[in-house]
Amino acid sequence: MSENQWKSWNRTFLTLIVVLLFLGVFFFGRELFQQETRARNFYTSEARLSSEEERRWLALFVFYESRKYLAGLQIKENLKEELLQWQAKGVLDDVSLFKELEQRMSWLVDVLRQLDYYGEIRKSRTSLRVLFFREFWPWLDFEVRLLPAYKLALIIDDFGYNSSVAQKFMDLPIRLNVAIFPHLQLSAFLSQLARDKGKEVLIHFPMEAQDPAQNKGESFMLKRGAAEESIEQMLEEAFSSIESARGLNNHKGSLATADAQLMQRFFAALSRRKGVYFVDSLTSSNSVACEVALEHGIPCLSRDVFIDGVLEEEYILGKLREAVSLAKRRGFAVAIGHANEITYNALSKFAKEIGQEQDLGWVFISDLLLYLGRKE
Repeated sequence: MSENQWKSWNRTFLTLIVVLLFLGVFFFGRELFQQETRARNFYTSEARLSSEEERRWLALFVFYESRKYLAGLQIKENLKEELLQWQAKGVLDDVSLFKELEQRMSWLVDVLRQLDYYGEIRKSRTSLRVLFFREFWPWLDFEVRLLPAYKLALIIDDFGYNSSVAQKFMDLPIRLNVAIFPHLQLSAFLSQLARDKGKEVLIHFPMEAQDPAQNKGESFMLKRGAAEESIEQMLEEAFSSIESARGLNNHKGSLATADAQLMQRFFAALSRRKGVYFVDSLTSSNSVACEVALEHGIPCLSRDVFIDGVLEEEYILGKLREAVSLAKRRGFAVAIGHANEITYNALSKFAKEIGQEQDLGWVFISDLLLYLGRKE
């Protein structure tokens, strides 16, 4: 083969690679931009169209380059300060892939610098965050969290009555999910406290139980026959009280969660609030809550283990270890306990025990859902 033939073949080969790369980006992008996160006013100003289009495709290139590393990627798009700003969050549970992704992001920062985009990498042992700037405003915020190989999501229910017990749980150095009653005097305060302490907040939504005795004295409760308008009003009250809530789970509800018509109305109303999830406490084996939630596009998980059905420390420790065993078999487990001194004492001891296992750790429900690929 002559030198000219070699150069011609080489150019053809490189051109083919570039075409295949852009085809891959195109097909990935077409699917991505069909999501509801599309910026509605993307084309409102032709004067800004060129720079916005450029950032749009560069953001897409970043997502495309990272997708093979990530188990899940949540993307939000909006306009801020006349710049198209992208926010993306991903999770993975492989340390080697985490390091590879860090190297890939460093390469992307160098590439985009050639196009006058400044990139800044902020990293810790369990997280990687990349900010891309053009002038003064970040237009892309890309964050990835490293999850443990075996994931334990623990929800503590019934916050709202006792601030001193709540403070103890909030001070635990673990990723804890706290479920707060939406209709009590301490609800808003505890919601803010949980957020300040780095916990994930759920609304602990009271629902009708099979046993009428359990429904007495409940001023705020989802009952059979409730109209969608009244359900929407209850949700509005709940989210107004607990503004930092990422999702909901049910308090009681053995009768309500088994009522398919009621669940249809409940999740139809809840689906109008974007980005929330539901955790079925599974107080009834006949529950249809997750089935109906998923029909309405709402991410849902079901409880695996109740840890404090018996208020004895050794019993609770045994149930926590049962949840760990499940997590090691399946990769994750969802456990639920309640805000009381005995559960706190057991959990405090167990947190030290679990901390000695490198591949096992606590996770937020939102991260677990993202990992499982059920979040949009």
